[in-house]
Amino acid sequence: MPTEHRTDIFQKVQKMGGLTSAALTATCTHLVTPVVGSGKYHAAKENGIKVVLPGWVDEIYRLGMMTDQDYSDDAKLATKFATPIFAGVSVSVSQASQPQRLEIKTLMMEYGGEYGDDFTRAIANPTGNKYAAAGVWMVPIVRSQWMYGSVKKGTV
Repeated sequence: MPTEHRTDIFQKVQKMGGLTSAALTATCTHLVTPVVGSGKYHAAKENGIKVVLPGWVDEIYRLGMMTDQDYSDDAKLATKFATPIFAGVSVSVSQASQPQRLEIKTLMMEYGGEYGDDFTRAIANPTGNKYAAAGVWMVPIVRSQWMYGSVKKGTV
């Protein structure tokens, strides 16, 4: 997250009487992040900490300024602003049938990811030009089962 956005979020949380930390600690109740996959993300998910989009802070701040109520424990807002399973994930598919490509594209988009025919980040079988480029560029290579498993678990 860009520094200026992080600073804005920290200031809003502090104005509402909340505590902020750049580190994920045992006292954290929420991790605010626009993307998935970081060490903090995995630790939060493993420890039952809510992972939410930056818009969650903006919304509880807005609502709190209007009513002087604390909305930080509002389950509906936490669900509405939950960071999607594939937020920040971009895939390119190699050696899959058209129906498989469409299914992967649909799931990625439904769960906050991006799908492209051109290689920028890859999901591939271990052959072909995209696979070779992914190895050179050190881009993670996964099978479609990873995507289905992530959706089933609710976390990448």
